[in-house]
Amino acid sequence: MHSMTRALLLSLLLSSSVAAAAPLDPATGLAERLQALDEGSGVQPIAQRIQHLRAVYVSDARVAALDTQPSDLCDTVAASDLDELFAGTWRLNFYAREPALLQRMTCLFQRMKQSGTASAQAARDLYGALVAQRRFVAANALRQSEALKVDELPVVSGERTTGLQVLQLQDALHARLAELPRDGTRVIALVHPYCGFSMDALAAIADDPTLAWLRPQLQVVVPSDNNWPVTRMLEWNAAHPDLPMQPMQPGTAWAPLLTGSTPTFHVLRDGELRASASGWADDGAALRKLRPVIGEGR
Repeated sequence: MHSMTRALLLSLLLSSSVAAAAPLDPATGLAERLQALDEGSGVQPIAQRIQHLRAVYVSDARVAALDTQPSDLCDTVAASDLDELFAGTWRLNFYAREPALLQRMTCLFQRMKQSGTASAQAARDLYGALVAQRRFVAANALRQSEALKVDELPVVSGERTTGLQVLQLQDALHARLAELPRDGTRVIALVHPYCGFSMDALAAIADDPTLAWLRPQLQVVVPSDNNWPVTRMLEWNAAHPDLPMQPMQPGTAWAPLLTGSTPTFHVLRDGELRASASGWADDGAALRKLRPVIGEGR
């Protein structure tokens, strides 16, 4: 990253009350500073959180040295700094989920393995990062080499596109890439099977006759994260084949729709975002207010 950009990001962070309370010595404690900033940020838009975390991350002299190399190289890192930089990179990548950060994590972990300092937690953290970016082949290989107690991930068929893509689950070990339809009016429900509000919303949508108008346009999508709740997703899909949960395939097309919270409902018309609603309170009052917008395109 350009030094002027790095300085600008850091100045933005320093101007915030959260950053002012955090130690900013760029030479030590990177992982601890990022953790303190993250935990002290409260409810914050994902883009803003990423900006603040990145400002601290790139201000570290060791990261600056890494930024002069390709993202899959980390040979300049001293053995004593590997764990620190791995943990710091994991913290930023948890939100940013960038291929370059994942490559850096992988390189740092391999160096840690070579030096005998790779912990079981580091292996689990790398596995979760691979899952979040749908690098299932690499995640399965790590699962086997590190004897991780996690489910085997599916083999994915199909081609990548630039649109809103999801994984259609065939069973626990097989999935297919698919692109959501762009034509007409569509409602994308971003939900998570571990989120109680999401499940309350889905139960109402599936069973409440006063929400029947929504179902024909609805696509149920599970945002990518470090977990792979395949059992919960398959159980829901077996009970509701007309409203299946579809894990998100990360891509730039999804960026405008990611809020970091579930449930969130987006109305799209011919691929263009028209309206959104978040949360599930008062029997889905916010979602019900979208009905006129959805009806306009019918």
